[in-house]
Amino acid sequence: MTFMKHPSKQTQRGVSLIEVLVALLVTSFGLLGMAALQARAIKGSHSSM
Repeated sequence: MTFMKHPSKQTQRGVSLIEVLVALLVTSFGLLGMAALQARAIKGSHSSM
């Protein structure tokens, strides 16, 4: 029977920190994209009047 090695808590903590940073980066890009689309829509609605 072979046993799998469990990563140390320090390694898990580092990976989870990286995951959180990547998630924040992706979320911020999404929010910036939505803000740009909103600004473009407002600009377009003003020019059509």
